[in-house]
Amino acid sequence: MAGILSDFVLSPLPKQLVELAKKFPKLEDTFKKLGITTISDLDKLRNTSFSLPKVGDEFPVNVVLAKGTGGKIDLDSSIVIDEKGSLEQKVELLSNTRVTLLVKPDAPTSKVSGYLLFKKSTLNPVAQIPSSSEAALSIFPILVAHAAEIPPPKPEMLVQSFIYTDPDKDGIYSAEIQTPAVEGIYEVVTLISYRDKDLGAKELRLTTVIDPEGYVFKQTKDGEIRISGAEVFLYHTEDNTLWNAIDYSQKNPQKTDKSGRYAFLVPEGKYYITVETSGYKYYKSVPFDVREGEPVHFNIEMEAEWSFVKIFDWKFITILILIIIGFIKFRKR
Repeated sequence: MAGILSDFVLSPLPKQLVELAKKFPKLEDTFKKLGITTISDLDKLRNTSFSLPKVGDEFPVNVVLAKGTGGKIDLDSSIVIDEKGSLEQKVELLSNTRVTLLVKPDAPTSKVSGYLLFKKSTLNPVAQIPSSSEAALSIFPILVAHAAEIPPPKPEMLVQSFIYTDPDKDGIYSAEIQTPAVEGIYEVVTLISYRDKDLGAKELRLTTVIDPEGYVFKQTKDGEIRISGAEVFLYHTEDNTLWNAIDYSQKNPQKTDKSGRYAFLVPEGKYYITVETSGYKYYKSVPFDVREGEPVHFNIEMEAEWSFVKIFDWKFITILILIIIGFIKFRKR
């Protein structure tokens, strides 16, 4: 067993990563400087960011990209490399929101269909490369699976199915889906069927991490209690103006329901949040930066306003009232 483990740890880097490093001198230099020559060395890539050239406006072929709020905001995705050298495309999404998926096939199609599947596990990443980089574009072809015929997913794993369409005939197919309400790891599988039968079919996979929305709550000795009816406002830090949510198919302020949840998906910039609700102190967050594609959804703890009633419980107040009434009666006698 020890010999097998030693062989694995000392085995050379996967061929995919070696080819990737050769394409990008900066990445190859990083590997050399960090002494990354075997699989076990990949741990040195943790928390490492790569400064790579950006891609132009041309839409890449056979790559699934995601947009939010009616297709107005690009949702940030990345290529994940795990400790075994495996690769996958990943995007983080908010729960229970509308998302537009886009794909540009590399040849005329007869049908582009999609499935949203529940995924039991995900890669343990040691490095992530933004999908907007040139490095990512060189990796995407590696992620495409070819098959003459791809069977549909198992029913027990299927969350929803959908069809991509191209009404304006620009070669870019789109589909709007509702993300699951339950947080977890899911996968979008896109199947491209070509008109030319000799091309067979192609399968594209996009791992989606569904994050819960933020919520407004109060802390008690028994735990957190969500606050309903709270108004959550989002402001631009620069000029203290309310963010114009209407242009992005959202509401600002947002009023919480019994779940206390709220979330904003906004363009890149600097913002702050305020919360107003009866019985609690006014809340104002510190200013924070938002990259495009990152949702605003942190949890907010509210502090109750001071009052005599909140300090003493109802039993104490009832006994105190009875004592006062008794004292008044005694004085009258």
